[in-house]
Amino acid sequence: MGWIYSWCDPPAMGWAAASGTLDSGALALCALIYFWQFPHFNSLSFNVRADYCRAGYHMMSVTDIPLNSRVSLRNTAALIPLCIAIPFTGISHCSFSFYSVIINATSPT
Repeated sequence: MGWIYSWCDPPAMGWAAASGTLDSGALALCALIYFWQFPHFNSLSFNVRADYCRAGYHMMSVTDIPLNSRVSLRNTAALIPLCIAIPFTGISHCSFSFYSVIINATSPT
């Protein structure tokens, strides 16, 4: 369970420090970081997979390219409803939903 702390602690601690509570806004920020990081890292690692291979790293972008793509697509798809829901937590304006859905829907992964 220790792995969950690296994804949730920074935004949850910041939220708790600023607001004094852990509510839906903190959970939304944790979810946003969790679902964003996989497409981000998988895309970057895919672009330099030859370097990872030469260095001997067993990265998903080297060992299982279709899985790398599915994980990126799944997490990108999860970002769309999450970005639509974030304004309902009160931490952002509805324009966040509009622009983030457009960016997530049109970004190449």
